[in-house]
Amino acid sequence: MQDVPQENQRTTKTQADQLNRQCYCITLDRKALTDSLRKQFSDTGNEAPATPEIHHLFSNTPVFVPQADIATMERIVQAIESAAELPPYKERALS
Repeated sequence: MQDVPQENQRTTKTQADQLNRQCYCITLDRKALTDSLRKQFSDTGNEAPATPEIHHLFSNTPVFVPQADIATMERIVQAIESAAELPPYKERALS
């Protein structure tokens, strides 16, 4: 892995940064997750995908994200959703 230049490294010490460095206390209960997904899919009348198909979507350890990063991601999603509602986009996407 390449070293990240000093000026590109995150220098802020957010609570999320501290938790990501120090918190190793929570792990994912894969059985509970699988059971929950099966129940949610069955409630919708659909069949749950096999666990190996979705296994890679969930981390065994927590990842804490700074609120500013979450806000940025939310703005990006809102921009994508807005663009997807534009008639020219719909026309091209559905052609």
